[in-house]
Amino acid sequence: MTHEKNISTKQNQTQKDSRVPRTYAHQERQDHHQQKTGQGQKTIGGLKFHKHLRLVKRSWFKTCYTSGKRYHTRHFIIFVLPNGLDHWRLGITASRKIGPAVLRNRIKRLVRETFRLNQSQVPLNADYVVVTKKRDDLKQLNLDMVQEQILRFFRHIRPRTPDQPDARPLQDYSGY
Repeated sequence: MTHEKNISTKQNQTQKDSRVPRTYAHQERQDHHQQKTGQGQKTIGGLKFHKHLRLVKRSWFKTCYTSGKRYHTRHFIIFVLPNGLDHWRLGITASRKIGPAVLRNRIKRLVRETFRLNQSQVPLNADYVVVTKKRDDLKQLNLDMVQEQILRFFRHIRPRTPDQPDARPLQDYSGY
């Protein structure tokens, strides 16, 4: 290899810093990173569903099942238990009896989205566990249907004053 013995080992000045200076590198990626929301928050349309609004521990679910009041809607059983906090918390259960994972996850997303969109209407100071009933029409369930059932449930359990004509004590109501 005689043709390589005359190659200089010194680099030219123009090739010494062949990389792009850091100030100009990946400008669009830096802007994208700065617009990202904090971890643990789901942001759509300005409303957030924070982690502190979720029931995550098995013991919290079990306490709701054993000590909570049970309400029935067409597609859900909703357990309500006062939590002594200044906010509500949500837990969602969809067992394997309901169907494949795609269907179970879709139902949980719909329930979560209903609570997120209607945060101002959710009565405070309670834990809610929403259990999906096994029904044949779960595949046709959409956001409007879930919202209708859960908002009707909220109107039913919201505390009423005695001067309201429709005031009634809380009861197990399966008519919706």
